[in-house]
Amino acid sequence: MERPDNLVLEGAHIMRGSFRNFAAKEDRFGKPSKGYFHIDLSDNQDLVDALTRDGWAVKIKPPREEGEEPSAILKVNVNFKSDFKPPKVFMITNGSKPVRLDEESVGELDFADIQKADLVINPSVYDVNGKQGISAYLETGYFVCSADAFADKYATNDEELPFG
Repeated sequence: MERPDNLVLEGAHIMRGSFRNFAAKEDRFGKPSKGYFHIDLSDNQDLVDALTRDGWAVKIKPPREEGEEPSAILKVNVNFKSDFKPPKVFMITNGSKPVRLDEESVGELDFADIQKADLVINPSVYDVNGKQGISAYLETGYFVCSADAFADKYATNDEELPFG
């Protein structure tokens, strides 16, 4: 299987809840985990078809309720322990300048209200026990997040806080 070019996605929809583990926390059974997140590709069938045809590990999930469409999901690994190079991960809140996150701070994205993400995804071709495919690894990610109601009021700058 030939290695395809990097996948570049603008405005990607990052799924919530158990579909995120940027911090690589242990699973509920205490088993070590690797960092990851999932992208919902359901709104772009042409992309889903192309990725599936090329061998990317796109999962099709059946609808939860009658009348809903199946969803197409791509798991993206986040590996700061790579011998190659760690991913470049940036968080943007309230139009602020991008803040680079590292292995210690990337967990902030696990519970953030991510509105959209611009991503460069590195394909990794595998051939294990006769199964071939392409796993997705984050190379660069800009994650645009909503801030809470008080974020502007308490933004850190040179001014003092409004109390005590």
